[in-house]
Amino acid sequence: MGGDNFCQIFSDRLPVETASRLVMPTSWTGHVPFAFWLVSTLQPRVIVELGVHTGTSYCAFCEEVKRAKLDTACFGIDTWRGDEDSGFYGEEVLRDLREFHDPRYDSFSTLAQTTFDEAATSFPDGSIDLLHLDGLRTYEAVRHDFEMWRTRLSDRALVLFHDTNVRQNHFGVWRFWEEVKAAFPHFEFIHSYGLGALGAGKSFPPAIKCLFELDPSQTASVRNVFASLGHNLIEIARLRYSIETQQSRFRSEKQDEADRLAAELQRLQSDHSQLSAELHRLQSDRSQISVELVQVKEEASVLQTQLKHRTEHAEHVAASFAQMRAQLHATENELEAQSKEASQVEAELRAVMRSMSWQITAPSRWVLERWRGLRHAVSGSAKIVHSKNKSKLRGDAILVASSGLFDKQWYLDRNPDVARSGVDPLIHFVLHGGQEGRDPSQGFRIARYLDRYPDTPKGVNPLVHYLRVGRERGQAPP
Repeated sequence: MGGDNFCQIFSDRLPVETASRLVMPTSWTGHVPFAFWLVSTLQPRVIVELGVHTGTSYCAFCEEVKRAKLDTACFGIDTWRGDEDSGFYGEEVLRDLREFHDPRYDSFSTLAQTTFDEAATSFPDGSIDLLHLDGLRTYEAVRHDFEMWRTRLSDRALVLFHDTNVRQNHFGVWRFWEEVKAAFPHFEFIHSYGLGALGAGKSFPPAIKCLFELDPSQTASVRNVFASLGHNLIEIARLRYSIETQQSRFRSEKQDEADRLAAELQRLQSDHSQLSAELHRLQSDRSQISVELVQVKEEASVLQTQLKHRTEHAEHVAASFAQMRAQLHATENELEAQSKEASQVEAELRAVMRSMSWQITAPSRWVLERWRGLRHAVSGSAKIVHSKNKSKLRGDAILVASSGLFDKQWYLDRNPDVARSGVDPLIHFVLHGGQEGRDPSQGFRIARYLDRYPDTPKGVNPLVHYLRVGRERGQAPP
């Protein structure tokens, strides 16, 4: 089956809804579209995930089971105490996950807070159709988990390994993946830290068999499509997180302002009560002075003068209180209007994010927005104006961003000088970074590309050359 035909197969099966569980961190978010397709195609009877953490991958499996109305039992297993890879944390992570998970998936899914070895005794041999290993990433830990659970796999089982494309620190998933894939049919994605799909069984649906049998050019096409879809979800997750953070900060600021106004109102009310009591006392004194006016006329005159001053002060305070109460009322009306506007914007944003056209055109829109912001700066730089054609630069930037092979945050993390300069990372990469040998992402290595294709013209951005020339020749990204 050709790569184009296969792309049509998984496009027909891929759900159009945006994943409902998009939280930070986004290390697994890029593989959510594949999780949807895999569950819909494999239709597993039992799904087990070892290492759930915040639940991005596990809830993706559950979401597709629910959407496709499958008769599938799901089990998410974790201690929810953390480890050296994800960091250590408290009960708040599991509590937040349960608040999301239980109302949606409780009828067919179980979150088991235990160790992987203890949980293994609860599953009979040959019972698991889909096993996701995402626990501790050392070579020894991954090997142990696979061997411990291997007998529980069915004759149609697939095993997923996350972080197959991470080769730093103590991560050893890639080493075990290189060993185990030699004995089984497999497919690997290189974006979002890598995801390996291992055909541990013998009987698979035709579409999954086709996935394992793709040639290199077809493999590159499938990887690019899923990487692009995953990139869109990552951008949506980051946008959601930004909106939620801003809303939380806005509510906190408004609550602080409301508390301050309430305290001020309480103080004014207390002052008003004191002034009213003082005025009442003065009025009593005035009555008494009137009775004794004949004997104490001079003293009464002095007291009357004091009473006048205090009365004027009381009226001034009362006027100030009335003005502040009016301001408080206006502030409350403004808060209510802003709250309604925020709700409307949030509703419109959800509607837009559910739109497939929004997801598909996200990369192009992202580049165009940054291009407009940078156009003035580019026009003011004599060096750039004389050395680069701005129209070509704009086209190259759009091509790179929409390819799914440029990771902005990844680029900034590995090029701190670019981060400190404040220059847009995409524009820096297109103008300078590629020619200087700076990799755009984990999915494209410039040095390997130049070694593999030495006829690449000097001074040309290797990624742009691949997208404009190499890909047409059937070259695969390194």
